Amino acid sequence: MRWCKHASDHAANVGSKPWKYLPVPHDEINESKRLADYLRFEVKE
Repeated sequence: MRWCKHASDHAANVGSKPWKYLPVPHDEINESKRLADYLRFEVKE
């Protein structure tokens, strides 16, 4: 998560979007799912 914080800080300095950390369990990966389906795994500090 520290890496995402540093990446988000840099992104803010260059006018880009923040990074998010999504530790998705292997058994949740499926071709039919969209990125939005995985956002429930987002880790918030």
